[in-house]
Amino acid sequence: MVYIICINRRFTSNASTTQTLTVTVNGVTDSSLTCTLLSQAEESLSLSPNSASPVLKTELTVYLSSNYPDTLVKEDFNCTLFSNDDETYSRVLYVMSVNDAEKSLLIKFPGAVSGSYYLQVSAAQHGRIDSDLLQLSVHRSITSVSPLTGGKYGGALVTITGENFSNDPLDNPVKIGDNYCYVLTTSTTQITCRTDLLTDNTVGEQLVIVFLKTSEEAATPNDDDIMFTYATPTAEVTDVQVEFDAANFRHRVVITGTGFDDTLDLWVDGFQQALESQDGTTAYFTLTEMNAAATTDL
Repeated sequence: MVYIICINRRFTSNASTTQTLTVTVNGVTDSSLTCTLLSQAEESLSLSPNSASPVLKTELTVYLSSNYPDTLVKEDFNCTLFSNDDETYSRVLYVMSVNDAEKSLLIKFPGAVSGSYYLQVSAAQHGRIDSDLLQLSVHRSITSVSPLTGGKYGGALVTITGENFSNDPLDNPVKIGDNYCYVLTTSTTQITCRTDLLTDNTVGEQLVIVFLKTSEEAATPNDDDIMFTYATPTAEVTDVQVEFDAANFRHRVVITGTGFDDTLDLWVDGFQQALESQDGTTAYFTLTEMNAAATTDL
């Protein structure tokens, strides 16, 4: 059997219910076929999520009306992504699966340039489904950075909140000026990272940038620059010793210096140690974990 598959443009609201199909093949025209227009288009109810990262693959769920009349079959549906900003842009999306009980479609979104988009879904039985509610915002943004000041010797724990980050730390490189802030944890809404030692010891403001797999930069509120200030630390360490706590049968680290407070952190071989107490000039840390043989990083 030889057949032709085509997708027609939208009809006007006053179009006749019965439409004639005219097919021309090799100069031979046939107008014996007709089709009947439905009085109302099938409806979609919602899209979840309605925002996505420009550089990460995202699974989108389209929910159809609960009274959709037919059993959902994956092969009956097509989905195309259109841009609200560029009328020439379109991209066919993959319909991964359907759930007839929920009247929903699972669609793979591969990523796109940041902007405003909408999904157009069509079914073999009903043509294009009303898609006014299938709007998709493609972006990744920063809403806040805290703190905005840290020592020039590095080690400041910086928390970045926003939208559409990745759960994979490798997808979220962070730089402050020319120096990386090493990502410790990451989720879709928050990144934590530690600042690196400034090789030139230069204090002052530096621009905070969160990269989207290095292909884009995350947007900031009102597109304003977020500045992080490297400063000379007010605290100073003058000595570090390890002693054995016989009463509790454990080792602890004793740090002496000036300007200590309860925000003092100690990391050994990448492991955070527990602060027991501090009085401004002496701090005691329980040594909980380190490399098996000997420490290489304090």
